[in-house]
Amino acid sequence: LSKKDTPSNVKIFQLPNMEEHSASKSFYRADAVQIKWDSRGTAVLIQTSTEVDKTNQSYYGETGLYLLFADGSFQCTVSKGDSGPIQDCQWSPSGRNFIVVQGTQPAQATLYKAEHCTPQFEFGKGSRNTIRWSPHGRFVCLGGFGNLAGEMQFWDLNKLKLLGTCQEIDSAKSFEWAADSRCFVTATL
Repeated sequence: LSKKDTPSNVKIFQLPNMEEHSASKSFYRADAVQIKWDSRGTAVLIQTSTEVDKTNQSYYGETGLYLLFADGSFQCTVSKGDSGPIQDCQWSPSGRNFIVVQGTQPAQATLYKAEHCTPQFEFGKGSRNTIRWSPHGRFVCLGGFGNLAGEMQFWDLNKLKLLGTCQEIDSAKSFEWAADSRCFVTATL
C-alpha cells in the first residue's frame, strides 16, 4: 500500500530463486489490489483501487489496471482513455485474451489480446459491471449485477457477434456458466 510519497509495488518471484524478482511494477494511489493470473501463469492483471478519489472526480475512489508478464519482458497500463473506474477485468480460459469493463455507467467493454495489450474488439457501452467467460472460452456474458438492473449480453467470440440479451429483474447476486458452456445460471438470494 502507498504511504505518502512511497509507491506501492508488485513483484514476481520465480522458484527456486527467491532472492531476485523476475518482474515488478510500481504505482501510486492504491489502497487495495487484486491480482489475476492468466491460466498459463505467464501474465498477471493487477487491479488497484482507493477508497477516496483525491481529485474529487468520483465518490467511489480511483482504480487502475496494469498488465505484467511474469518474465519481465513486458508491462503496461491498461486503459482505453475512458475516464471512470475499472468495473471488472477477466482473463479468457486460454489466457491469450482478456476483457475490461471500464467507465461510469453505461460502461465500455473491450477485448484485448494479451500480447502487447492490443485492443481487439469493442463491445460498446452498456449497464455492466461483470464479465463471465464460458469454460471453453467461446462465449462471454457481460452483465450488470448487484446495484445494476441485471441486464445480460451473450457474445460469440469466435464470430465477434452478439447472440442475445436478457434481464434478471430480481437482482441476481450469484451467476455462473455450466461446465459444458451451454447454460448460464443466476441466483437471487
